[in-house]
Amino acid sequence: MGKTWSKSKRMLVSALLALILSFSSTLLGSSAANAVEGASGASYIEGDDPAASIFDPLVVNRADITLPTDSFNNLQANGKGDYQPGKFVFTTNDGASQQFDVGVRLKGGWGSYRNLDGKAGFKVKMNFSVKGQKLFGIKKFTFNNMVQDPSMSHEAVVYRLFRAMGVPAPRIGYVRVFVNGFDYGLHLNVETYDDVMLKRWYASTQHLYEGAYWQDIVDGQYQAMQIDEGDLTQRDDLAALALVNNTKTGKEWFDEVQKYLDLSEFVKELAVERYIGHWDGYGWTIKNNYYAHSTAEGIFTILPWGTDQTLNGWVDVFGTGDIGIMATRCIEYSPCQQLYKGAMLKVNDTAKSLKLDTMINDVWAVISADVQSDPRKEAGYDWAIQVKDGAKNHVNWVTGYAPDAVNSNNLPNTPRLEHSSNTKVTYAIPEELAAGSILSPSVTKDGGDGAVTYQVVNGQENCSIVFGTGVLTVKQLGYCRISAKTAAAGSWAASIDYFELLNGGVSGQVSIKSIESLKFGKTATIEYTARSKAPATLTVIGDCSNPSGFVVTPTIANGECTVTVDVPTDGTWDAASATMSFTTERGDTIKPLTRDLDYTGSLPNGGSIEMTQIPSKIVGNCKRVGRVLYAKAAIGLCLVYYSATQDSTWNYTATTHTVKLTTGVNKIVGSLTPQGTYTVGSSKWLIARQGAPKTSLGIGTVWSTAGKCSVSIVGSNTYVTVRAKPSCTVTLKSKPYLGVPIITMTWVLKY
Repeated sequence: MGKTWSKSKRMLVSALLALILSFSSTLLGSSAANAVEGASGASYIEGDDPAASIFDPLVVNRADITLPTDSFNNLQANGKGDYQPGKFVFTTNDGASQQFDVGVRLKGGWGSYRNLDGKAGFKVKMNFSVKGQKLFGIKKFTFNNMVQDPSMSHEAVVYRLFRAMGVPAPRIGYVRVFVNGFDYGLHLNVETYDDVMLKRWYASTQHLYEGAYWQDIVDGQYQAMQIDEGDLTQRDDLAALALVNNTKTGKEWFDEVQKYLDLSEFVKELAVERYIGHWDGYGWTIKNNYYAHSTAEGIFTILPWGTDQTLNGWVDVFGTGDIGIMATRCIEYSPCQQLYKGAMLKVNDTAKSLKLDTMINDVWAVISADVQSDPRKEAGYDWAIQVKDGAKNHVNWVTGYAPDAVNSNNLPNTPRLEHSSNTKVTYAIPEELAAGSILSPSVTKDGGDGAVTYQVVNGQENCSIVFGTGVLTVKQLGYCRISAKTAAAGSWAASIDYFELLNGGVSGQVSIKSIESLKFGKTATIEYTARSKAPATLTVIGDCSNPSGFVVTPTIANGECTVTVDVPTDGTWDAASATMSFTTERGDTIKPLTRDLDYTGSLPNGGSIEMTQIPSKIVGNCKRVGRVLYAKAAIGLCLVYYSATQDSTWNYTATTHTVKLTTGVNKIVGSLTPQGTYTVGSSKWLIARQGAPKTSLGIGTVWSTAGKCSVSIVGSNTYVTVRAKPSCTVTLKSKPYLGVPIITMTWVLKY
């Protein structure tokens, strides 16, 4: 089930971070056995996908970009315009990658954009020149120049905190970037928000929108947000959320927005932004760097970006102003503010468990030499050390400050909040879900004894729920979104979580009819069954191709082919897929007698053909010399026996070829002037009353001339046009045919 699967992945990331487990992967691989450890003994690699090892903040890799003159000049003139052709090599401790043809453009906003004369930031598009090309599974690299963070460490730390809170956020590593051999200094290798990254967090993606300065999810602004993933022609999902933000406030906004917003994720994202002093994001000071992601069901999460100017000793827990409208709506409405308070306390507990000050030390120990030697840095090394120490001071100070700030606006005589209950709710979905099914929730909390209440926030027509117990009744198969809210109790703050029955929560259960093997030269139609009636798609990898529809055919023999059938949801059944593999084998065929295109089964007396193999036996009036077969009679048959053979592609079965023998008498026939020497009195002379003579065996002929004359065919006549004295020669030859001697006729014309 989409959302449950997605949130469990986020929780897994959080747990792995909190326990500081070690992960790594080798170049272009997925092994996690050699994680680099910092001076503290901690490692910071997350995941075991092919890219995990290059998103290690304890390693500085190398990126070489080569730009031809035109590309360099175009980027210098308009760096954020179109991608320009270039070449790219990425080097790790395991060695250099191959050189890739890529697209390159410059990166940066108002404060961080630099051209190629300064410390430029870069985006490298792997699939610019070669469709589908990736490196470490990555389609696009983002290299931040970090000119607004002299310590060059803020993003490594704060994105880790976001991820530990279950908020999708980039992983990072470091690279030393060189352009045409010139050192452009230390850059941050930031995981790009695209479909590759999003699949690690979400079961589905409808859209990914990119926010910029003063763009909010309200009418008149959301229309300008850039679409980075999804259908470029429609943004109905964003319009629905904007309508709520435009028209609702207070309780109405709180109740309605939960149809379209993962409020649990949102208050955590907002809390981390405030905790780290991110004044340049969605939820504090101004609206600028953020992304908005929607699932197939239109549920949004807000994702962080541009966190270089954080950890600055500046935290404001409750201030509003020119910030994202949803942050304002939440902070100003008490029930939502209570959830935000709990999220802030959870952030504080998570930050302490992650030992962020230790991480800053570990990262600095690795990058400090590169910071110092960076030829294009815009701040001195001493200032970089001060900013790094300031970041440590921030994370140590805020852990003590946050609880006081959270409780600063408590109502009189209410308990001081110290912890977040951090509720998690799941339902076990039976394989056969149907109208009338009754489901009971499973709830876990970090602590506290606050009562949990339940509500259907979207899909009331499909399910109902008991407010106090969470017992859910399916009315009909369809989408249903449920909230589980834990009330504040004593020192434990309120929290909320969501569960989604996606399209009834029932698997589409795709099944593919098995194919054991497929012979080369044959085709097979992939047959499947699925509960969902939505149109399926077929993906083929390996040693076969997909010429059309669900048809596959081998591209080589003795290979392997894997096919995947993906069936989307049809509104009742969940999306599902299935994969099936089969081997490819040599095909069965008959080897032709010859590959001479003129041979159609008959061979004239005296003619010959080159055979495709030496026969095992010949019977009749033919003889063989090597692989050449000669006809030795004008009538009768010749039988040529081929034994069974094989090559890497085909099994050739034993067969007998029958050769019909025909007359070998061959001459050019038709209405032609007899050969000879002629004196002509005009420049145009009739040589034949036909255009294309043939021989008695049906062989075509070719006219040619020597001297100042040419041959032309007009209607059914052939003429010789003489252009100058004293003479010309006209030749008519039969074309080569099955070894039959070529016949030649010659005319000499004097003028």
